[in-house]
Amino acid sequence: PVSTDALPFNNVDDPNDGIDGLNIFSGAFADTITLWDWYASFNTPVLSQDMLLTIGRHANAIGQGLLIDTNAQPLIGVSLDSTGQKKFNYGANFSMVDRVNFGPDPYARQDIFSYGYLGYKFGDWNVTGALEVRGVGRERGFSVAADGQLFGRHVFGEFAHAFPEGDFFDAMFTIQRENSAAVVGADLLDDWNGLSLTAKYGRLGAEYDSTLSALHPYAAV
Repeated sequence: PVSTDALPFNNVDDPNDGIDGLNIFSGAFADTITLWDWYASFNTPVLSQDMLLTIGRHANAIGQGLLIDTNAQPLIGVSLDSTGQKKFNYGANFSMVDRVNFGPDPYARQDIFSYGYLGYKFGDWNVTGALEVRGVGRERGFSVAADGQLFGRHVFGEFAHAFPEGDFFDAMFTIQRENSAAVVGADLLDDWNGLSLTAKYGRLGAEYDSTLSALHPYAAV
């Protein structure tokens, strides 16, 4: 049950609902159901390459999701992703951000979200770079993610940098710790007598703030 009302909560106290200061039963929140995922996917050739075209409200994630992860709030848009390539993987997305993605946030507004990515496979390792061309408001950034085998264990990591407001190209070559985030991890146990164990460690800069990432699950209340 997700409301399409920009402000589904009524902040006027209702003496009949038994709740002080907040009437959560007014408005459309408890009555409205939104189709959260709806999309169609097509295999289609683009420049003689096999690609997957996805149109509709759907979710995407790159690497560990530090910069891009919309699983908590799928967006209406178009994704184009490579399929069948042995060494390279690449793609792009163009989506619309609307008020429903941010629930009762009164500051939410319609916006555009777009990114591109390019990955390469080195033996057992996959390295993927992503560029957030347009995020919520003036958010932009890039990330580099990798995963592979090390000492018989699956390990992974990602570094992401969110650009501060200002010149796009200057920001790309000025890496500031407070605007960066990083995570590393490993699968320590993989189905050992039914038990699996994964460890992760991450650090976030004080100013790192990417709205459409795994770190910002607005839809998870």
